[in-house]
Amino acid sequence: MKLRNFGISLVAPLALGAATATTAMAGGLNLPGTGPISTARAGAAVASTDDGEAVSINPAGLANVTGTRITLGSSFISHSQSFTRFGTYDAVPGQNVPWAGQAYATVTDESKPDIGFGNFQAVPMLVVTSDFGGKLGKLRGALGVFAPSGYPTRSMGADYKIDDPNTPPPPNRYDILSQKAAVILPSLAVAYPILPNLRVGGRFSWGIAQLEARQFVWGILNYEEWVGHDTDFTLKVKDNFVPTGSIGVQYEPTPNIELGAQYTMETSISASGDALSTPSAQLDLGGVPLTISATPDDEARCGKGGTATVQRGCVELALPMAASIGGRYKFLDQHSKFRGDVELNVHWENWGAPRAHDFRVVVDTRINDTLDLKDAYVKHGFRDTVAVRLAGSYVIPVANNSITVRAGASYDTAAAKAGWERSDFDGAARTTLAAGASYTMPRVRFDLGLGGVLEGTRTVGTDCNPTLQSPGCNGVETPTVDRAGWDPVNPLIVTNQQVENPVNHGTYKSGYFMFMLGVSTWF
Repeated sequence: MKLRNFGISLVAPLALGAATATTAMAGGLNLPGTGPISTARAGAAVASTDDGEAVSINPAGLANVTGTRITLGSSFISHSQSFTRFGTYDAVPGQNVPWAGQAYATVTDESKPDIGFGNFQAVPMLVVTSDFGGKLGKLRGALGVFAPSGYPTRSMGADYKIDDPNTPPPPNRYDILSQKAAVILPSLAVAYPILPNLRVGGRFSWGIAQLEARQFVWGILNYEEWVGHDTDFTLKVKDNFVPTGSIGVQYEPTPNIELGAQYTMETSISASGDALSTPSAQLDLGGVPLTISATPDDEARCGKGGTATVQRGCVELALPMAASIGGRYKFLDQHSKFRGDVELNVHWENWGAPRAHDFRVVVDTRINDTLDLKDAYVKHGFRDTVAVRLAGSYVIPVANNSITVRAGASYDTAAAKAGWERSDFDGAARTTLAAGASYTMPRVRFDLGLGGVLEGTRTVGTDCNPTLQSPGCNGVETPTVDRAGWDPVNPLIVTNQQVENPVNHGTYKSGYFMFMLGVSTWF
């Protein structure tokens, strides 16, 4: 059998789920908002944020802080996703494949988050803000830990074991079977009012990223996608230094009008750790038994200490730079006291940046003591996204207390180009609808909210089933730069020579439901 492309690859999407301090993302991964108030406004808060959530949304809003405030809150997110791949299982010459000719079954996300309950992912936030008792003049500061709204886990056919003779292999196995991810980013932020109506602020975060993903890859040329030519691969990696930060400004040209803008830097991840490969028992190279060993320590790029059982692997990727701009009109009563607002924001994210859409994966593995794996690039076909967000609120006095009701809507364009959606990383366009309320007493505020994210049903690509005799989707392979879809990664060949075999084409359905809870106190 001709050796064409023994491969090990990783879909290593960074999902921010445990505790993260970064601006809420748009159509690339995360949902609008951070914390119960901005999430209930569908993310439209760059001009209005003025408490602990400002650390993530717009640090300039901290300049409004008086005294010391403790803000604790969490969003709870439930994610639904299914994928029905076009086509049927191929027959394999010389092999008895019981499911040959059967249509691919629909696979669904059955993950259970480590933090939360049931299939609800808890996305916590805790921030302490202070005016330092006036000892530092008008300077304000904050220390906290945040988590933008996101759902990092996946489990889609993850109970499948390689070479199971009684179960069809999952049709999504070259995409993702399971994944977990967490980025913990403690953050420090400061803000200062340059003028009574002009505020600036900045945030710095130092984080630790942990990523884990499992998928199947081709062992040799495998147009028939026979599991006997597959390898089951898992990578667990960590990065102990993930710096990021943001700057922001808020300006009030009149008492009724408030403007805001913020910029978040690209967050680069360079994570390394363990790689585990389990090839099919039937996999060989032209009749030669297949052996896997670690690259010698003096040649390793991801770290020393790899063995034949567990090698070393590393991945480079990034969350994109982002920027928001917006304004709001404030409704004031006859005493100039705030009674409500309407806010409009526009949010941009640079998912088209190289490290945001092409994840570089290196594995220190040697095949049969002679073949080293080339760098692999896990492609997502991302492009920049733009979101338009609209929200409003209204304050209802209740004796010495008050009730604030709020609602918001957002539309985020798709990060994934036509034909490029996949299950590991949510690149769909989305509409977010949310609402919430707060009950404010002299020293305590309680927040709650509900929301839904509508992504609907999408038909991606066509029923393309290349063969050795008829490669590509039209009998000829499309150049890699022009393909409408991604192909299994094969690290023994360079990226621009991968075999065209779009395994992500089919029907996708997805959406989110969330509720938010929070409490704040000040003194």
